[in-house]
Amino acid sequence: TIVVKVTDLEDNGPEFVSQSPVTRISESLSKGSYVTTVKAIDGDRGVNNKIKYSIVRGGNNMFRIDEDTGVITTLKPLDREDSRNLINGAYILEILAVERSKVKPAPSVKTEITIILIDENDSTPQFKSNRYECELPENAQQNTPVNFLQIDPKNDVFDYDLGNNGTFELYLDPPNDIFDIS
Repeated sequence: TIVVKVTDLEDNGPEFVSQSPVTRISESLSKGSYVTTVKAIDGDRGVNNKIKYSIVRGGNNMFRIDEDTGVITTLKPLDREDSRNLINGAYILEILAVERSKVKPAPSVKTEITIILIDENDSTPQFKSNRYECELPENAQQNTPVNFLQIDPKNDVFDYDLGNNGTFELYLDPPNDIFDIS
């Protein structure tokens, strides 16, 4: 009988075993809130090196990852309507998992996760101008439409929120018996 014992070498990088490729969170999460967790294991079966996690790209410094646990949390308040920080309401993070190993360079692997911000009704409708001018004959009949000068009616009032969160109602303040708005 011959017994051959094979010693596992550190020749395989880590493998991600638990991460959701897409995570949806509310844009109203506060600083330090939990987002998701990624988990990688040593790719070599006989060796159990610990894994160190980092965000190497994306997120615009809005998120942090615990280098030991892979837990991703918010670093700052989020805002879905702030187009400087995200693309189409989402952040794409590239996560690096590196084995804590004596082998140089240490085995590593990358993955991407997408964090989609769910819209909250947090934007106030806004007018493009604070003054509007119109011309109306003094003998105009009741229900005569008032046409404003130099206005693009499609973009005059806007709300950055999505769907029903982006709808609004116009009304005159204070109400009066001369004009009506619809």
